[in-house]
Amino acid sequence: MAKIVRSSLGAKGAETRAQILEAAGHLFGRLGYQKATMTALADEVGISKATIYQYFENKHDVYATLVREISQDIYEANRAAVAAVSGIEAQLRAFIVTRYRNIRAMLSSYDAKSPYLLEDMAVTSVLVTEWLEEQGGVAAVEKTNREKAGMLYGLFDDNADFFRPTAEKESRSLMNVTFRLGKEDLE
Repeated sequence: MAKIVRSSLGAKGAETRAQILEAAGHLFGRLGYQKATMTALADEVGISKATIYQYFENKHDVYATLVREISQDIYEANRAAVAAVSGIEAQLRAFIVTRYRNIRAMLSSYDAKSPYLLEDMAVTSVLVTEWLEEQGGVAAVEKTNREKAGMLYGLFDDNADFFRPTAEKESRSLMNVTFRLGKEDLE
């Protein structure tokens, strides 16, 4: 059965979908993925389970959608914050502050103090594996990571007065980019 996609929802459908996801965030935050049920989610929203299944295939679909949408919201907020300022120092500061605030606000708003966080991390690892497959596999992601790392290290190398990479060029990581700022007062 095909599920309703976000772009085809009317105003009421979009509102219902948003209510389901908001309640799911709170439910997963309190109970963890394993203990949260579709029945509990329906009760939390005040709708029937059948209504939830009009929007989502199963609990995994609800969780995956929630994670994707939160990630997209954080990404867009970071992008807007960086675009709103000029100069590499201000952009870096805007990125770090905005990302930290948004993640902290998300955790706080969803009561994410769950003792089931490790279980949820396992579920999230499944989502990461699915995403990896959607991107074309490990080789495609490695190519993208090499391109991104090249751009980032190029920025560092071209702005040596502001950035100081901590690893020798031949030892630089594609995943963990380490650097210091050129001015002690910025750190």
